[in-house]
Amino acid sequence: MSRDKRPTASSELAATHLQELLAEYISSLRGLSPRQRVLKLIDLQASFRRLGKAVVAEAGFGSSSARGRIKQYLTAHRGSVIEGAELAVVGGISEYARRARELRAQGLEILTGPDVNPMTGHRLRPDHYLYLEGARVKDNLFRSTTGNEKT
Repeated sequence: MSRDKRPTASSELAATHLQELLAEYISSLRGLSPRQRVLKLIDLQASFRRLGKAVVAEAGFGSSSARGRIKQYLTAHRGSVIEGAELAVVGGISEYARRARELRAQGLEILTGPDVNPMTGHRLRPDHYLYLEGARVKDNLFRSTTGNEKT
């Protein structure tokens, strides 16, 4: 199956479509082989991603690229710890961590595990992301002191 490049629908339409696909999946379970079930799950997953992108677009995060939406979301939620699962929904992709690393490489000041949250003093988990303007990530100011610093 190829990636769906359809324009983002409203979240209500996307949710209704997802509901219809799920009902169809449930009603046809007994007659499907394991492979047919997996193929139907691919359709459900694509529909779920469209729903996430629609919700994000309606909230004003309108970039056409996953990286752009993730950047907008992190910037809008500056100072808040964002779960990786949130970025997966916002980006509409499973490779959200790669996009976050790309943004960090471009100079966006994103902290993630094993960085230390400067507001709490606790280490961030690997699937936590924290955008702090002025965090000086390149200088590892908030890296933990347990051997994770660059020399």
